[in-house]
Amino acid sequence: MILDQIDDNARDGRNLIRLALISIILFIIPIFFIGLSCGDETRVAGIAAEMAIENDYLTPKLNGTAFLEYPPLFYAAAATTFRVLGFTAFAAKLPAALSAMAGVLLIYILMRVLRRPKYESFAGAFMMATELQYLTNAYDCRVDMMLTAFCLVVWAGFALMEFYRRGAAWRIAGMATLAVGVAGAALTKNLTGLAITLPGIAVTLAWRDLLERRFSFAAYFRLAGAVLIGMIPYAFYLWLLYGKNGAECVETLFWYNNFGRFSGSVKDHCAPWWGYWERIYEYFQPYLLLLLGGMWLQIRQWRKNRSVYGMLSLTWLVIPFLILSVANSKRQVYLLPLAAPAAMLAASTVPYVILGLSRKIGGKALAQLRRRANVMIYAAAVLFALLAGAVSRHDAAKRSIAQVFAEAEARGGSLVLVSPGERHSGAAVFYCRKVVPQQGNLEKLLPHDVALVPMSRKGEKKIPEGWSGRYFEKVKVMLLWREQ
Repeated sequence: MILDQIDDNARDGRNLIRLALISIILFIIPIFFIGLSCGDETRVAGIAAEMAIENDYLTPKLNGTAFLEYPPLFYAAAATTFRVLGFTAFAAKLPAALSAMAGVLLIYILMRVLRRPKYESFAGAFMMATELQYLTNAYDCRVDMMLTAFCLVVWAGFALMEFYRRGAAWRIAGMATLAVGVAGAALTKNLTGLAITLPGIAVTLAWRDLLERRFSFAAYFRLAGAVLIGMIPYAFYLWLLYGKNGAECVETLFWYNNFGRFSGSVKDHCAPWWGYWERIYEYFQPYLLLLLGGMWLQIRQWRKNRSVYGMLSLTWLVIPFLILSVANSKRQVYLLPLAAPAAMLAASTVPYVILGLSRKIGGKALAQLRRRANVMIYAAAVLFALLAGAVSRHDAAKRSIAQVFAEAEARGGSLVLVSPGERHSGAAVFYCRKVVPQQGNLEKLLPHDVALVPMSRKGEKKIPEGWSGRYFEKVKVMLLWREQ
């Protein structure tokens, strides 16, 4: 009775507006106050800045050199914000923040398509929004948050196509949605999004066929057709890239940066197969216990009544996790799309939490809490935003390289990068608003040049004879200029 009242009093449109406002508090407002951190952020911001400066949205470049780790969709989005809002940290971070906001709205829609109660769907969206890894990555200028949003589009399209309502119109709408998700994921981070979403979807279909003791040819045909349609924009992009830059660039983007990360030929972030397992306690905090409880509940419900929802959420979480564990390259951020099925599982414990509270504190006290729910929800969102924003702001300030380029400009000479790393090359383009010359050593520099030299070890801080310089400990670079 209590659960029915809670659900009846919430409308989908109102919940989506509330989630949009919560997302603005959590994701958009904090990035006004957070700078760029020297690392992945400066590299990605530099690529996007060069795209905006040169008006070339086809080939991502890092300080004048083609950089084909990922396709251009996220870079193009950031380049567009640069052209509209200027070359600021806020503009660099905005595409990721908006992707995080879209993900929160999409998971609510996905859960409603799967016929979950409104209060449970809202709880799942709120948990994902305030999950620490999801929240802090919304402040980073990186491609992973956009990939997460498109993975949710794929899952929502599949749910709409197979589990919402019967009829050709809904099937077509689901196929179209799935195709958009596939296209966006592929143009954001190559085939990673397909590796995360499609195996779980395929297992779901096979599982359903086993339960129903039939083989649904039409379902597999619809899935394959939607995926093939979604891959057309990606194939067209590869064709354009081949026409402009040749076969080597296509091979680097498609083969090396797709399959090399699984085979081990790409050496970045290598870790053994158990790399994710030994740090699993860090995942989906502060809701890890709810996630584990939700997994247990869904397994129990599936054993009792073969729950479709439990089958979906479990396979969408477990199968991609196992696949990512097999891949040679591992980073915690690669698990970011799995925040969606994890939130769905964690939210399935909410009805039991509400019923437990009603028995413990009574229906009247619970009704009082429900009347103050909006205030508590927005207060919690503000608290999460303050804490996560403060931590991210401190980390970004600690690892900021902006002061290096400010001092280089104050010196009045011509900045030259000496054997720079990717993060320094990207930072140079972003802060200088142009491609910056590079040299292999100091001997070729001219008297009026100011050299930026990466220094990874303390023993390398010695200043060459005839030069003056300053070592920046936090970002491990040295700025050198000739003595007058």
